[in-house]
Amino acid sequence: MFVRTPGRPDAVPAAPSPEFGLAGITAIRLPAQWHNRATLRCLESRVARNPADLVSHMRRIWLLRDIGQAAAAATAAIDLFIAVQDKGLELRQRVVRTLAAELHECNCYQSLHDALKAGLSWHDPSADRAESLLCRPVLGSFDFIRRLPGSGSAATIDDRFDWSLESDESGTKA
Repeated sequence: MFVRTPGRPDAVPAAPSPEFGLAGITAIRLPAQWHNRATLRCLESRVARNPADLVSHMRRIWLLRDIGQAAAAATAAIDLFIAVQDKGLELRQRVVRTLAAELHECNCYQSLHDALKAGLSWHDPSADRAESLLCRPVLGSFDFIRRLPGSGSAATIDDRFDWSLESDESGTKA
């Protein structure tokens, strides 16, 4: 439905805002009229706000693939893998099969193929892509608190720290 401007029946109205227009579309693959930056930003904000929104994930992947953005489509696939983790094996297999050429082009095919069984975690360094909305890679360990060797319950911080490096008020070491 188009709203015509009075006095200008030949004027073509502007495309509706994606936030409102996408609500009535049930297809995963969006029609060509929605292949624009505003639609992409809308889908990105939906994915960032609700990572469990698989429809927005898939629409983002298809949109980026349809407009020829291979690297961005591979990144969107990584975001999907992070969102579903080890669930949705058939969906992840379909995405890898469908985007095989784009994933090979971006050197992501092997890492996503390897992640089919176990999925990807948001902190996995193998999924590190600057454009990813969900990936926050961490190198190292998540062990924040560890018992020090030889630190029993009777030990105090004074027993485990070398205080000999402190200087007195004149600036010389004590």
